[in-house]
Amino acid sequence: MEKILSIGISTGGFAEICMAKKCPNAKIIATTIDKKGLKFSVEKMSKFQEFDRIEAKIEDVSKPMEYSDNTFDYVYARLVLHYLNKQQLNDALKEIYRVLKPNGKFFIVARNNKEWEISKKEFVLEYDEETNMTTYYGQWG
Repeated sequence: MEKILSIGISTGGFAEICMAKKCPNAKIIATTIDKKGLKFSVEKMSKFQEFDRIEAKIEDVSKPMEYSDNTFDYVYARLVLHYLNKQQLNDALKEIYRVLKPNGKFFIVARNNKEWEISKKEFVLEYDEETNMTTYYGQWG
């Protein structure tokens, strides 16, 4: 059975359900640091039969993870790594590569500069030069 780590659970768990449908022999662990987002995603995902192969939980990727070395065939980081400051990102990448199998695949979805320019018109952005951390506030408060 393949193992997939999905860091930054997608809204409503849509991406994780798609992974489960595309990979019927996979076990998926979907993580987030957002308790409300986790509850919302679990409620949505639980309506699909594939949910029995998805474990959703709170986990901070920038902290040591509980998994053994070389655990996952795939790691998918969706719209999460670009929110980390330099130290958190370095720690997260070390952890991701530690838990990824030697021939495993690491997929990253991140915002790009062009998207940030568009977002500046819709959101209030704050950039901290000391930490290299970008924070944005918009429709979610």
